[in-house]
Amino acid sequence: MLSRDCLGKGWLLVDFFATDPAGQAVVEPYFRDNPTALTVLLDRYQATVKRYGVSEIPSLFLIDPAGIVVLKQVGFQEGLYERIRALLPADD
Repeated sequence: MLSRDCLGKGWLLVDFFATDPAGQAVVEPYFRDNPTALTVLLDRYQATVKRYGVSEIPSLFLIDPAGIVVLKQVGFQEGLYERIRALLPADD
């Protein structure tokens, strides 16, 4: 899975699907009924949304080990996962 590949190399893949102010009351039942391997952030005060300048949904960010955003993608695009994999360091 791509997110695990990123984490295994010290990178972080952050994908914003929703920024619902209702937070846990809406998100928790959804993911209970639709399990995912993704890490789900409940950002009550939208600090992460503000930090990364999320203005459209979905938005995806690839963050390197130094905390630098190396890719920001708004919406889905064919070949996106291949682009992400190409940015990751090669396996040793």
